[in-house]
Formats: sequence, structure tokens, C-alpha cells
Amino acid sequence: MRMTTVAKAAAALLAAASFVAPAAVVAAPAHADQTQDDTFVQYLSQKGVPYGREMDAVRMAKSVCLTLSRQGAPGAGEYAAFQDLKKEMGLNVSQAEIFAQAAVYEYCPQTFHINQQ
Repeated sequence: MRMTTVAKAAAALLAAASFVAPAAVVAAPAHADQTQDDTFVQYLSQKGVPYGREMDAVRMAKSVCLTLSRQGAPGAGEYAAFQDLKKEMGLNVSQAEIFAQAAVYEYCPQTFHINQQ
């Protein structure tokens, strides 16, 4: 039963990430990695999402993009991304949603057809 709840939350995350980008995250040029990283962690700080060391948060955000973009059973990537965020970052479901949405918007918007304007 718990897996079903997490799977539903993961599916909701993907849907939200696909259609609604975090408003406070400002698009950075693709070549400005440090600016992109700074924008990402600044957003997490504004939302009160604990992330530990900046380089660990950036690494995990890029990992979320890879996990979400993998082909497989419907919802498998989302479920795996949530489990990774909970395990490696110690985030609760709400924090994991914010983290994953910001990661998708900042590091892999093209994968989910998000228009950064």
C-alpha cells in the first residue's frame, strides 16, 4: 500500500514538473554552470529544502534528471528518483517534490518540454 502512495506522489511530481516550472527559478544560460548551480541551490534555500553541501545537491539534481529520463515501466523512474532523494538527501515527500521540480526545471527542461522564458 505504501508503494502505491509513493508511486502516486511520484506520478504527480512528474506531471507537475512537466507542466509547471518553479516560478522563482530563473533560467540561466546553458554555458553558465556555476550560475545555474547557484540558482538551483538558492531556490532550495528559499523553499526551505535542506541540501547539505552545494556540490552534493547539484550532483543529486543531475542524477534525478537521469533517473526520470530512463525508459521503463510507467512511474518507475519517478519512484526511483523519490527513493534516491529520500535515502541520499534525507528529504520528506514534500521536500523531494520541490527538489525534483527544481532539478527538472534547471538541469533537464528539454527532456520534459519545459519552456524557460
